[in-house]
Amino acid sequence: MTYAGQTKWYLNRRGAISGPHTLPELYRLIETDEADLQDIAQAEGVEGWMPLSEVIRRANAAAPAPDTFPGFSPQKAGEKSQPSVPPTPAVRRSNYLLRHWRGELSLAVSYWVNSFVVSLALSAAIGALSTTDTLQSGSPRFAVAWLTGAFLVCLAVGLWQLVGTWRSADRHTSRGGRRFWSVAVKVLLCLGLIRGVTELGMAGMTAMNAWRHVATMEELPPPEFLLLRGGTEVEFRGGIRPGTAAQLREILGRAPQARIIHLGSPGGDLTEGHTMAALVRARGMDTYVRSSCLSACASVFLAGRNRLLKEGALLGFHAPTPVASGIEGVRIVEAERRAMVTSGLPEWFVTRAFMARGSEMWFPTVDELSTARVVTFVTDGRHLSPGRPASLKNQAEVENTLRAGVLGAALETANAGAFRDLASRLRAVHNDGGTVNDGIAAVERAVAPFFAESLKKLPDRQIVAAIRIIVDTARALGARDSRVCRDWLMRRPGEPLPDVAALLTQQQQQAFTQAMADVIVAAADPRQGAVPPQREPPQLQGVIRRLDARLPRGQMAFFNAPEGTQLPPAAVCTAVIELYMEILRLPEREAGPVLRFLLASV
Repeated sequence: MTYAGQTKWYLNRRGAISGPHTLPELYRLIETDEADLQDIAQAEGVEGWMPLSEVIRRANAAAPAPDTFPGFSPQKAGEKSQPSVPPTPAVRRSNYLLRHWRGELSLAVSYWVNSFVVSLALSAAIGALSTTDTLQSGSPRFAVAWLTGAFLVCLAVGLWQLVGTWRSADRHTSRGGRRFWSVAVKVLLCLGLIRGVTELGMAGMTAMNAWRHVATMEELPPPEFLLLRGGTEVEFRGGIRPGTAAQLREILGRAPQARIIHLGSPGGDLTEGHTMAALVRARGMDTYVRSSCLSACASVFLAGRNRLLKEGALLGFHAPTPVASGIEGVRIVEAERRAMVTSGLPEWFVTRAFMARGSEMWFPTVDELSTARVVTFVTDGRHLSPGRPASLKNQAEVENTLRAGVLGAALETANAGAFRDLASRLRAVHNDGGTVNDGIAAVERAVAPFFAESLKKLPDRQIVAAIRIIVDTARALGARDSRVCRDWLMRRPGEPLPDVAALLTQQQQQAFTQAMADVIVAAADPRQGAVPPQREPPQLQGVIRRLDARLPRGQMAFFNAPEGTQLPPAAVCTAVIELYMEILRLPEREAGPVLRFLLASV
């Protein structure tokens, strides 16, 4: 068989057969990238195909002598004629990536290097870059953009690997390779494609979920932390965004005395919520909700040593919505479920909470919360801060408010300087998010010394009337809490006042407050004559004898050494009330001097 220029060839380019072509035509097709050396060719009238590169090699090797080659034209004497067979074309070699894409590389290189090794290297590179400080400390949007970019790179590389390796497998037998390896690689590619489509699909869903998560986080109100009541309470309100836990750690570092945290949040990032919960648990703080605490915020609430809920406030629960998709997402949800059960919540409560998914929310009733031990106490919130006020008050506003009350007005009548000092303290309490009880205590601390001194200056009728109201108030307190009754009756100047507001009815509180105001105003009246120094009235010994006949010996011993008594609070409260009642049984003109003498000796 000759390979001279007159031989014609059929060309098989990826299954498409053309021709017959002359050898120069084949050269032209190669030079214009309409054929390449990996394609196969068959001579006209001859069985069997061979690579086009082999056709070119044999044609060059079989070039005829100059004097017999058709188309020979004599030249000048001594010059050799040139064959009309053109030289081997300068085939333009594509870059490595394009050669793989076209299937020009060997099957071994395409599969083991470009598919297997490149996949391992890409996976390792993405894993290493994902743990860099820049990525970990960047914004959530940057992190999600990185995740999306990694997904697109994997998608592009996977497509390049699959197409190039499949094309190389198609050409493997024409290059002299075994058909077994061509089929085996294609089977492996199909299996890998199924796995790759699944994994890339999950990665794509995770990327979309991540973008939705970032958008949701950005829609949440910004987190805000406030220190209340001199730093003894911390308030958190706003969304739980990435970085919120770091803010909580910073503010707790500035308030080592804080032991209660107010929570008012629509929720947010669950991972941040868990980190916040760990900080609350490590500090041993109580958690308190006075408005609403939803989703991830409820995880923080559950970390409280004592969990307080204001009357009418809401706790909202639902199943978490993980960013990860597929099996990993299911694992995250189940891990959260197990964590809630392990923390002590009953199975029925967790099951009901996880029935709410996505934007749904379950709001358990107070009974359900109490039965499940989610809430330790339901409170009216009087002993806790109502939060930082929306507008701060100035001195004049506080003075006008104080002046409108009977105690404030009475104090201003008795001592204008003390009135202004009280207004300043109330202003500080209000602007620092003080409680209702804080305000009441501030007023009582300011008024109590004037009340005690004013009692000693009253005439008989007024002091008897005031003591009757004190006795009635003490009886009401003793019926509810004997310890508070004892502390209230036996309080010494400078000692903190016990909280009695919750133990008295509104009518009882108003009666006692009005009595205090009347006593202070009466004593400040310049028409009130000066009360002479008190000597022990003779009626006092008769009171003691009658009291000794009725009270047990231990209670009578209390009056001789009240500071060192071992009597229980109820016995002390009863003894003091009985003493006052025995005095009040005397006529006013006799009871008045006895009362003034006892009060002066305190």
